[in-house]
Amino acid sequence: MRDIITKVLSEAEVSRLAEVLKKVTLKAQSPRNAFYVLTLERITDGFLIRKASGANGRVYDREAWFRETLSDAEKVFGRILREKTNPNRRNPRKYVVESSEQIGSVLASL
Repeated sequence: MRDIITKVLSEAEVSRLAEVLKKVTLKAQSPRNAFYVLTLERITDGFLIRKASGANGRVYDREAWFRETLSDAEKVFGRILREKTNPNRRNPRKYVVESSEQIGSVLASL
């Protein structure tokens, strides 16, 4: 009987399989130049919302959330973006949008 090997994909391998639909880079007015990058990606079985955050050009934290539908993924993406850019948020670090990309032709084809 053959052995079944389960492979956990590395972040680089997942990135090769993913298609970025939206990407937003946020910057904060902070002494350490804090940043937050949020992406919405289409993968084989659904959609990923990824975030990378850090300061002074170094990433200190990465997270990803999976959703099966584009609608659900866009809701999560929008909620996170609203929370981070809310000028009335409790956290003293206030983010502003530095750059934003949306691949319109990809979204239209879904």
